[in-house]
Amino acid sequence: MFPDTFIALNPDKDYKPTSADSVQLYVTQLPSKPYHEIGILYISTKTNRYDAGVVNQNLAILKKVAAKHGADAIIRLDVTDFNIKGVAVSWE
Repeated sequence: MFPDTFIALNPDKDYKPTSADSVQLYVTQLPSKPYHEIGILYISTKTNRYDAGVVNQNLAILKKVAAKHGADAIIRLDVTDFNIKGVAVSWE
């Protein structure tokens, strides 16, 4: 596994960490409640997305990274062969 990446969209603002278990995932729809985009998340793995167990492990890692930076949800989630990316958001 390669290092997890979080690129803050507003580096001057600090967000209180949240719980990884409470981070919601949005693949095709956006949340109905108002939110702020706080960062771009990206992980790259040596394992293939066609193994469902591995994908679930990688999503759990992505949620931990998002929670550490104060995200309530991840939107525009995109899973490719060896990468997972999305946008971390915080509820308004």
